[in-house]
Amino acid sequence: MSNVPTVGRHEQMHRAAAFVVVTVLTAAAGCEDSNNVQSDPLTYDEAVQAGFDTPVEQSVNAVVRSIAKSTVFIATEDAQTRWKMGVDNNGDSWAYFYTSESELSAALPAGSRFVEMQFADAFGIVDADTSFRGIYINSASEWFYTLPRELFADARRILENAATK
Repeated sequence: MSNVPTVGRHEQMHRAAAFVVVTVLTAAAGCEDSNNVQSDPLTYDEAVQAGFDTPVEQSVNAVVRSIAKSTVFIATEDAQTRWKMGVDNNGDSWAYFYTSESELSAALPAGSRFVEMQFADAFGIVDADTSFRGIYINSASEWFYTLPRELFADARRILENAATK
């Protein structure tokens, strides 16, 4: 026979049952509006880190959402109307965006000229100019991101959704 009093077991069982009931009721109440609750969006670095080992088409939503309402820095030629761009081995032009002035400074010589624009506006310019193959974001960073033209429709949809919120 056990030395544990029967009353003690019942008290423990009632406490455990009460805990389960409270937990279930709390979870059910918390889930009531779970579809209306939005989690905090990831920062750009967090979004890129989270999708680091995944194909770009799987990470594009999180990355674009993370900078949809942010400004980007874009290096310019001497006159601040022409963007500096890169050309890849295939001869395709790429726009280079930086998420901060320090990211731009890490990639370019000191004193480089730049413009600061909303990401959505800068993306719209690149999207409209089919000579661009895509966008490199923070090209000199450990957390760079490549947004190829094939994914511009996804990016456009995300930006349109962000603009309505």
